[in-house]
Amino acid sequence: MLLSQGSLLKEDSMRGVFPEKAAVKYSFPLPEGSPLWLRRSFRWFQGAMGEDHKTGIIYGMVNWIVCVPSLVSYAHIVFPQPVFRPFLPMVVKAYFLSSAVMQVVMTFLSDVEFSIGQIQDVGLIFLAGMVRTIVKWGMNEEDPLTAEELIATSVYQCAGSTLVVGLALIIIGRLQLIQYVQMLPLPVIGGYLGYIGYFCFAAGLGIGSGREVNDPSSLLQLFDAELALKMSLLMVMALIMIFVHFKVKHFLAMPVTLVLLPVAFFLCAAIVGVSLEDCRAKGLVPYPRGSSSMEEMWAIINYEDVQVNYLYGQFANVVGLIIIVTFGSSLDITAIQAELPARKLDYSKELTAIGWGNLCSGCVFGATGSYIFSQTIFSAKRSVKSRFNGIVVALGEFLLFALPVDILKVLPNAYVGGIMCLFGVDIMNDWLVESRKLMSRTEYLLVWISFGCTMWLTSVQTFGVIEGMALGTAVAGLFFVYQFAKVQDKWHEVSSRSSVVRPPQERRHLNAQYNSILAISLNSYAFFGTSFTSMQSIEEAARGARFVCFDLGRLSGMDCTFADQIRLLVLSLEREGTRIFLSSLRSKTVWRLLLAHGVVGESAPQRPVFVTLDQALQQCEEIILSEAGKLRKEQKDEWPLEVLLLDYVEGFVSDKAQASQAAKAAAARFERIELKRNQILFRGDDPANAIFVVAKGIVGASSSLDFAKQLGHFGALLASPQPLHRPSTELDAPSDGHEDFPFMEESTMQEHDQHGVGAILNDTAFFARRKCGAEAAAQSDDCVVFRLRRAAMDELERQDPVAAVLLQKVLLRDLSQLMAQFLCPLQAVSGLS
Repeated sequence: MLLSQGSLLKEDSMRGVFPEKAAVKYSFPLPEGSPLWLRRSFRWFQGAMGEDHKTGIIYGMVNWIVCVPSLVSYAHIVFPQPVFRPFLPMVVKAYFLSSAVMQVVMTFLSDVEFSIGQIQDVGLIFLAGMVRTIVKWGMNEEDPLTAEELIATSVYQCAGSTLVVGLALIIIGRLQLIQYVQMLPLPVIGGYLGYIGYFCFAAGLGIGSGREVNDPSSLLQLFDAELALKMSLLMVMALIMIFVHFKVKHFLAMPVTLVLLPVAFFLCAAIVGVSLEDCRAKGLVPYPRGSSSMEEMWAIINYEDVQVNYLYGQFANVVGLIIIVTFGSSLDITAIQAELPARKLDYSKELTAIGWGNLCSGCVFGATGSYIFSQTIFSAKRSVKSRFNGIVVALGEFLLFALPVDILKVLPNAYVGGIMCLFGVDIMNDWLVESRKLMSRTEYLLVWISFGCTMWLTSVQTFGVIEGMALGTAVAGLFFVYQFAKVQDKWHEVSSRSSVVRPPQERRHLNAQYNSILAISLNSYAFFGTSFTSMQSIEEAARGARFVCFDLGRLSGMDCTFADQIRLLVLSLEREGTRIFLSSLRSKTVWRLLLAHGVVGESAPQRPVFVTLDQALQQCEEIILSEAGKLRKEQKDEWPLEVLLLDYVEGFVSDKAQASQAAKAAAARFERIELKRNQILFRGDDPANAIFVVAKGIVGASSSLDFAKQLGHFGALLASPQPLHRPSTELDAPSDGHEDFPFMEESTMQEHDQHGVGAILNDTAFFARRKCGAEAAAQSDDCVVFRLRRAAMDELERQDPVAAVLLQKVLLRDLSQLMAQFLCPLQAVSGLS
């Protein structure tokens, strides 16, 4: 993550000013005559170690220089209380050891051969909170703990928690459960990380001033005149580091700055005549504490001093620590993957490697850590391809652990505090300022709310980080409910015409009554947040409609509040004379709630529930047409073809006698076909070499359902999806004397468009000169269809132009009416003009 020492080397600082050199491969050949197994093993080892080890060693030293002061600062973060100051050199050594161990583990387990894995600040805030809690419990007046008991208990608490985190990461990585941990809202994580930034900044101020700084109110004490010198030195060093970090682009700028600042401090002190003892007396440099030998490590890891009963009350904090380290580690891996587009990282494997690193760190009394992604990317930018990059870092940290040297006595307090202030400024800039570019306005507000909750709770109780994250998550949940209810469209007005293609007169009458039917599709999950506004807008849209058809097929579920609002809506509409039809009720939960609220079932027999919306719309159309009386014709009677043709051009001809004669001439070119139920008229792969007119019965075709299915998100605005049963050539029944028109099984002709008397089929495909594109078959017995082949059409145009013109008017009239029935609703819902 872009945090702490990982933040010291950002991408801009990685580019440098020198041109990249070609990578040089180094090999170390074995003596001649070596055994085959040894040569093979050595070749494998060389391949695993990478290449260009010279570059790896050089940049390993640069990374080591950056890591060392960071680890010193981390010891001050976790153990800031005055009671721990005598033990800080040993804590720093423990951190050197644990970071070295973690680096070795992750260097050899990660697929990224130049990776840098160290103790990291993301989890340290939780560890610091646990330590603060132990100090509060242990400093009670009745039975206070000794300093040795406090440090031992705290170290074991941190080590045990780190070990548990390591085991959890290994399990999460092996079971590939990382995506579930990543479900925690990013604004909540951002608020927590913003608090980490403040915590680091406050820790830096405390280290530099010698005062304990926690909540914002404690900052006022820093304006004490006695602290003027300390705060001035802290400000100078912090500003120098911040300037170099943000403004200087050379990759060596920060390492050189970190080396030169302590040197510059002691040089300036010598110039003005201030001795080292004077600096210590003024609190500018810490006093040396013992010999820092290995034997002194026993003082902080003596198990006999551990108060085990204090460790049991930290369970919730350990859970929070696991979540935060897992989430932070996933961000680290994501950041590394983004900078290595040519490579595909195995997230689970890399998380497992981080888990093993934490487990081993806990075993040597260390703290939690992960990839330092910016230093890892820094190494990648410098063409490092060797595992010696991480090995050098680990060896340097092992050396600092083993040498009997107290490194704290040569690091001014202002220097260590300045590093912590740099960490804090950088982290707060990333998550409280720059994160605005990554989030919406509401999400960015949530970052600050989460930050404020965590800050407030940590100021009023011993440890409030996990509670602050929980409160931030709850606020994020409320914001989601509000936004979901505000922006989610819970219903759409869809096409209110059925798929039945009716005779011309019936179609004209239905077009005139188009506004009397309203079709509503309810979508997504309906809940209390949208119930009132949705029902109110539906009721307003239904004004003037005689029929309202609810399509519930896209409704995944609802709560009882929404169900009750539907009850109130249908009762209100029915009082105004509107008939309510429901369809596509597929969700068991929705059915149960509507039944319980009396919307459907025996208590509401006047509200039929149809299998599909199309069936509900057909019922509405049948009611409208039955009221028109004279428009309805008996389907059992065959209509003369010339009558059907003249019906299409009614009002578009001036000489009715000539039109009648032309219609008879055109009808003479058609072939009469009789079909039984389920007998196939044409298939989708057949060439469109004929036009068909239905004179008796009903023909089913699948074209418009296929079209609606292919509309994508526009199709979602039409109605709920319907199952489409396509004809199968392998299920043809015996022809029974109908060799040209085979049969299909009964079940395969459900949910097709229904084309009644007067319907014209296949004319669009006929003029487009392509395949039929749809399957059609008779849906009633004794179905009669007239067929006009292409050759007959061509002959009609040559021999009788008047009849050909009449036929063209018929086809144009049919296409225009189909456009009004199907295309216009599609244009309306898709926003097309």
